[in-house]
Amino acid sequence: MKQSRPNELYVVGLGASAGGFEALQKFLEKIEPCEFISYVIVQHLDPNQPTMLGSLLSKFTQLEVVMIKEGTTPLSNKIYFCPPNKDLTLQEGKFRLTEPPEKTYPKPSINKFFESLAIEKKSKAIGVVLSGTGSDGAKGIEILHKNGAITIAEDEGAKYFSMPKAAIDTGVVDVVLPPELIAQGIPNVINDRNYFITQYEVKGSVFKVFDLLNKKTNIDFSSYKENTILRRIKKRMSEVRKSDIDEYVEFLESDHKELENLKNELLIIVTSFFRGEEAFKELEKNFTKLLLEKEDDIVRVWVPACATGEEAYTIAIIIKEILYKLDISKKVTIFATDVSDIAIQSARTKVYNSDQMIGVNKKYIEKYFDEQTTGYRPKKDLRDMIIFSKHNVIKDPPFSNLDLVSCRNLLIYFNSELQKAIISIFYYALRFGGFLFLGQSETVGNLNNLFSTIHSKNKLYKKTSEIPNIIPETYPYVLRHNYIQTKSHTVQDKSQVIDVDFTINKAISYEFGKNGLVIDGETSTILYYRGDTTEFITQPKGVVTQDIFRLVKDYLKLDLRATFNEAKKHKKVATSKKVRVLPLHDSNFYVLIMVLPLESNKLGSETYFITFEKIEEKGFFTQNGSVDIGNHSEVTLLEEELVSLKERLQITIEELETSNEELQSTNEELQSTNEELQSTNEELETSNEELQSTNEELQTVNDELSFKNRELEFAQKAFNNVLNSIKVDVLIVDSALN
Repeated sequence: MKQSRPNELYVVGLGASAGGFEALQKFLEKIEPCEFISYVIVQHLDPNQPTMLGSLLSKFTQLEVVMIKEGTTPLSNKIYFCPPNKDLTLQEGKFRLTEPPEKTYPKPSINKFFESLAIEKKSKAIGVVLSGTGSDGAKGIEILHKNGAITIAEDEGAKYFSMPKAAIDTGVVDVVLPPELIAQGIPNVINDRNYFITQYEVKGSVFKVFDLLNKKTNIDFSSYKENTILRRIKKRMSEVRKSDIDEYVEFLESDHKELENLKNELLIIVTSFFRGEEAFKELEKNFTKLLLEKEDDIVRVWVPACATGEEAYTIAIIIKEILYKLDISKKVTIFATDVSDIAIQSARTKVYNSDQMIGVNKKYIEKYFDEQTTGYRPKKDLRDMIIFSKHNVIKDPPFSNLDLVSCRNLLIYFNSELQKAIISIFYYALRFGGFLFLGQSETVGNLNNLFSTIHSKNKLYKKTSEIPNIIPETYPYVLRHNYIQTKSHTVQDKSQVIDVDFTINKAISYEFGKNGLVIDGETSTILYYRGDTTEFITQPKGVVTQDIFRLVKDYLKLDLRATFNEAKKHKKVATSKKVRVLPLHDSNFYVLIMVLPLESNKLGSETYFITFEKIEEKGFFTQNGSVDIGNHSEVTLLEEELVSLKERLQITIEELETSNEELQSTNEELQSTNEELQSTNEELETSNEELQSTNEELQTVNDELSFKNRELEFAQKAFNNVLNSIKVDVLIVDSALN
């Protein structure tokens, strides 16, 4: 890779305390290779322990992460970090490591490195202060600024804002932003020193609003349509009489009620019964066909952004009517979800007033609602069809195997990228042939190759079997290799011929991957079902969960976990030994588990496809059910089981070792933080002693003043006594005879 000359190289110094690991992670994830930039991390570490910082950080960047050695020359496209119990400087183009004074904290000194960086690189230096406690880095930022360097600090979203705030309080920080935006902008600010100012001066303030909302309400509004968001923020500003966005941000920070008001304003809770009556008639007509063709007795519906429940109850009424007309019985579950606590709480116990019931057929009101003094309450059999729960369609795992997703007038508030992501989520959530029901102004956009249009005007779509002629690589792996029941069709021209490799992969996957599921590698949450997995997956009692290790049947749990961990560790396909089902007299088959890592897709950056293959052992049992031990003696079976258990134990040991390493790293951070707090405590004790000393001095002065006051009172009384004893008139004048 091409390297810059030493005098052309820009050096970015990143200062953080032990609590700044999260900020460093966010920063490193957004770094792009650049032939004239080198990054140097100076993070407070435990001086008495080795560090795993390099191995931990290397997971989040494509650049090489290197621990600095004495005399190392910084190179571009590398990330360097200072070792524990050393102070770092940059002198004459080389890194220098020195032993810090024994009783000084924190170690290493960010100020010391920033000072040397300022002298060495001047205008080709960039100083960044990230999350941390204390004030280390503030003096260094001042020196960098004096030498023409670019100075940056993390914004109020920092986990620990003390260090960034100390830097900001110097008054010489050029820009204040979250770590990810800093990382993205550094290559640009080198070419244009005003880049951050022109790019984020206005939007950065709105980003602060998003950050506050995200932290306090766990809702990310950053992907909502910008004009809509700005308009509603301005509306709130007008109502609280704040003309400046920064002033409004300060107000939000101090007023929790206004933050809640703004959140509710942005969520835009608008709904009604049978909203768009013609569209619901179209839904009823087509859903009747779906229920007639449906072989099983389970109907699953998802209504995201359900607000106060009107849409969910509308769909419940429609399904009730269909089942009544068809004279059939099915178990119906409608998942009605919303990100708003207020909306969900209201929907669970809602009594609708007369105005809200406008548009509902009178026969439906009589049939499905109980009239009360305050309005109309849904009857129990209708209410029992619906499960209301808080759910963030953007962040939380979707429901699965759905017959219908009704999401009307939500997508219009999102930008095109987020709309595409959510349509993809709905695609995965729906079973083959399931319906997607959108609002009047919404469409599936350029994902129309995933759905066939049932009715364009009323925005009703069906998850189809048609394979796109060209499937973009940006689509998820599970989409490109999905099990789809295709109908035969005639190829009309060469443009419709599907790639040979794709057809081969498709044929193989039909045979060997019929039944399985996709899980999130970090949370082990099931994201997508393929085929029939009911023989291996069961829903436990209690709270609904999508955790694979809670849902998989007991006899598979250990082997599944071991196989999954092996695939996750080595980033390649892992296959279990044959899992023997016990007891012998109840079963005559094995289960083979395969875990395949998937490339980055719409479901996530780290997902895995898990398949279960049932293998029957012919001749293993006799006709009367007894065990045939001719080729499968008990000893052989037990030996196989012992080998399998040993392998599981080895994998468990490796997992524990990895966990211990991570815990050691966490312990380092906690110890370092403890040292910083101890140092801060010592400073506070010193300040307290000074205040106590000053207080004592003030007390002494106060005592002296009290004594002098008593003396004056005594003198005044004596003087009055003298005056009273004199029988002649007395005239008192000053030295000027006035």
